[in-house]
Amino acid sequence: MLEKLDIIVIDEVDNSALKLRFPTSPRSGDYPVSVKDVSKSYGDNVVFKDANMVISRGEKVSFVGRNGEGKSTMIKAILGEIEVEGECKLGHNVEVGYFAQNQASLLDPDLTVFQTIDRSSCRRNSAPK
Repeated sequence: MLEKLDIIVIDEVDNSALKLRFPTSPRSGDYPVSVKDVSKSYGDNVVFKDANMVISRGEKVSFVGRNGEGKSTMIKAILGEIEVEGECKLGHNVEVGYFAQNQASLLDPDLTVFQTIDRSSCRRNSAPK
């Protein structure tokens, strides 16, 4: 049976020298994100209550927890995608880059990673100011 199989030859591609350049982002204010007394509930289900945080420029932050504990809800609140009680503010010159949980399903499977990044960069650079 092995003799009947068609042999497929794959060209080796050297990807070791891949270089990506991203446009320089404008410098943000000292506090890119501030959350003050923020609460979110869905009916009787309290996701979080009276949450407070300030993220300073240069800080690295991650939201960690089990499913259903409010990580995505907090991000959506910060981005203004959902209504909450309290105040969420993005600081001066803040540009948000966000890869949502369902983002992979929105990508074109016929494009390479490089093509996807390149198209995203072209759209961003051609946006009106």
